[in-house]
Amino acid sequence: MKKLLLLVILTIISAACAKATPEITDNGNPGQIKITVFYDVNSNDIQDAGEPGQQARVLIGQDISCPPTDPARYLSIETDEKGEALVADLTAGKYCVAYAGDKPMSSKMTLDVYLSSDQEVQVSFRTLGE
Repeated sequence: MKKLLLLVILTIISAACAKATPEITDNGNPGQIKITVFYDVNSNDIQDAGEPGQQARVLIGQDISCPPTDPARYLSIETDEKGEALVADLTAGKYCVAYAGDKPMSSKMTLDVYLSSDQEVQVSFRTLGE
């Protein structure tokens, strides 16, 4: 009975942890990823008026491991003084976007991004200090 209960619990946990991979559509047109890095003053995970953007280095790579195991295989991008960068003309597919700045984070440092044709995906990284 204990083994059956353990099996049921493990099955439930496994199902809850499984992530469905979003469907990617590819009609040949490019997509783009907009990246924002900002200081989340009030820690609400949203860039509110007055919360400054931050210049930072971000890595982006397609169909490779996330988090980056070999940064040389990633495109390195610098956000502007508003903390923004737009990576355009991307083919549809799965991308890893990784924060490579020097500020402590209040968000994940790496994100899997699923990009379809004609789509703009927004990615935000929130830091704990200016």
